[in-house]
Amino acid sequence: MAVTLRPGEFHGLVCSDLARWHSLTKPGVYTITWTHHVDGPKGPWSGRLVSNEIQVELVGGGQPPDSPKPKKAAPEKQANAKEEATKAMLKRLQGTWRCVSVHFDGKKSEPPAIVQIVLTIKGDTWETTTDDLKTTQTSTIKLVDLAANPKQMDRIDKDRTWNGIFMLDGDSLIVNFGAVLRPNGFFTERADGCYSMQFERHHAK
Repeated sequence: MAVTLRPGEFHGLVCSDLARWHSLTKPGVYTITWTHHVDGPKGPWSGRLVSNEIQVELVGGGQPPDSPKPKKAAPEKQANAKEEATKAMLKRLQGTWRCVSVHFDGKKSEPPAIVQIVLTIKGDTWETTTDDLKTTQTSTIKLVDLAANPKQMDRIDKDRTWNGIFMLDGDSLIVNFGAVLRPNGFFTERADGCYSMQFERHHAK
C-alpha cells in the first residue's frame, strides 16, 4: 500500500487515519510505503524521496471512524414494541391448564401422586384450584423479561413476590418460581426454595 505525504506530515497520521483514508475494515497487519514530496528542478512538488516502510496493525473492524453510525430505534418505539410483545404473550397464556408434574426439593412427582391442580389464567390473574375445589389461591402475574432465556415471570401474592421463569410450547407450560432468588432452570434442588410445575392446556369438550 502506498501513501503520499505532503511536507510536514509524518507517519503518525498514517497510523491514526489508516481506516479513514483507505476504508480498511478488516483486522490485519498492513505494510505501508510513504513518499515525501520535495521541491525539484521543475518547481515545487516536482521531486520525491521514498522513505522506509512501516507496518501498521489494524485491530477490530467495522466501519471507518467517519462513517455514518447506524441509527438506534427511538426509545418510544422500543417501549411500544416491548408492550406489544407482552400483550401477545399474555394472550397466549390465557385459558385453563392442568398440572401434570411437579418438581420440588430436587424430586419429581407425577399424578396420581400429586393433588390435581387446575390453573386458570385470565388477564393477569393466576388462579390455582384443586380438583376437589377445597383450595383456591389467586395471584397476579407480571411478565418481566421476554428477551431473557428462560423468559421471566413474577407471581405476586398478597404477602410476597415469587420470582419465576417460564417456557410456553404450544399446549405445554412449564414454570418455576423461587421464594428467594429467581431460578435459572426448571429442575429444583434440595432446599433451594423453588417450586416447578408443568401444565398442559385443558380444552373444553
